[in-house]
Amino acid sequence: MSDKFESIKSIVTGAVQSKEFLFASGLTIAAMGLFTAPTGNWFLTSDESMIIKEDESVFVKKHSSLDQPSGCRVFYRRHTKEQDLPKTLPLLIFIHGLGGQLNQFEGLLEFFAQSSHVMAIDMPGCGRSRTAWGWEPYKTESLIKTLTDVITRRMKQEGHKTCVLIGHSYGTNLVARLSSILHSACRGLVAMAPGVMTPEKMKLRLVAARTPELMFDVYRRKDRKGGLRSMSVKRMVASTAPNEMRLRQLRWNLQSQTYVWRRMVYGMVPADQAVWNAVNVPVLLMGGEEDAVTAVTGLEIIYGWLNEMAKKAKPIIVRHAGHSLLAEKVDEVAEEINHFLIEQVEPELDYGRQQKILDGTVEI
Repeated sequence: MSDKFESIKSIVTGAVQSKEFLFASGLTIAAMGLFTAPTGNWFLTSDESMIIKEDESVFVKKHSSLDQPSGCRVFYRRHTKEQDLPKTLPLLIFIHGLGGQLNQFEGLLEFFAQSSHVMAIDMPGCGRSRTAWGWEPYKTESLIKTLTDVITRRMKQEGHKTCVLIGHSYGTNLVARLSSILHSACRGLVAMAPGVMTPEKMKLRLVAARTPELMFDVYRRKDRKGGLRSMSVKRMVASTAPNEMRLRQLRWNLQSQTYVWRRMVYGMVPADQAVWNAVNVPVLLMGGEEDAVTAVTGLEIIYGWLNEMAKKAKPIIVRHAGHSLLAEKVDEVAEEINHFLIEQVEPELDYGRQQKILDGTVEI
């Protein structure tokens, strides 16, 4: 690293340690309920550099590829016994949230790959997708177009007629909109940790976009102080989360780019009552009891916005779970989603019934 860069870094670091900066650019952003601890690569410690480089699982890597022309990394796996099962099995599509990536769904992907076709998408600049340059690609309407193109192209290529949309955090905003675009092809929707955006938070989102990225990264380094017990991790997981889960959360935070996060926040259009009321398929709302990013009180508000066609299941609060409930409580979340899908979307998703069909004790 050059002496010139060290000098600049020293000046910036000293400047941003002021109380004025921390209040205006750091604490304000954290208070927005939008700050999911993204981390840039300017000020990584040696330990963080090792954590960020750790490889993903063989399962995810084996079934992932780069979609063209979107540049989005897509996980896709067909049911291995589909030829012997009913043709009504939908494609389950997982969409991550702000600062997230498809690896967060790994446990759920493994679970549901046993009973259906599964797909997950890294949005532009997230996970291992290509980074799109500029502000336009990260607007909500642009992300919706990108996701629609990726989903419809893959469904056509693989011959899928129907799907279920499963989103987390900001991803719930996107799947709510996608359900209306996909029309009859969408048969159900699961929203984990959906949020209700207040006018105050809407105004404060501009703070994140206007903070210079170098300064933002310095603040984020301070936010990571304490590693597994840092605020960057604490706001995402429950107080009882084991170190293994905290390490995974820290890695996801480290892998999130400031460049992408700021632009996605700036271009975000919240899902309001009109968006949720337009969803015409069964909806399951889920939240973590200790969620410090999108409070579970929002579940009842959103449930009240749904039309009668969508109100097929009461909101579920997962105990001892935070914002990352999808990874913290994989078994509990999977069982709740599975029950919802079998009861409200497609009975043939019942793994037990599928096994009976495969061994010949039940006919299709």
